[in-house]
Amino acid sequence: MADDADRAQEMIERTLEEAIRVARGPGRSLRGTHCQDCGDALAPHRRPYGRCIECQERAEHRATRYPRAGDPRG
Repeated sequence: MADDADRAQEMIERTLEEAIRVARGPGRSLRGTHCQDCGDALAPHRRPYGRCIECQERAEHRATRYPRAGDPRG
């Protein structure tokens, strides 16, 4: 069972890997087989998107519920 320190370490690792992926540019992902948000394994058809279905739906929900400043939806 993971404790708070384990979860924090996993989050730090995901954040660092995402920063490295962004710095390297498109097509050079370190974890192209895992969701960038939760770290779960991605089905092959989801790999180009970088997110599992559940995390993508959450991201879309947040974007519509809390639009960014200047967003025409909000």
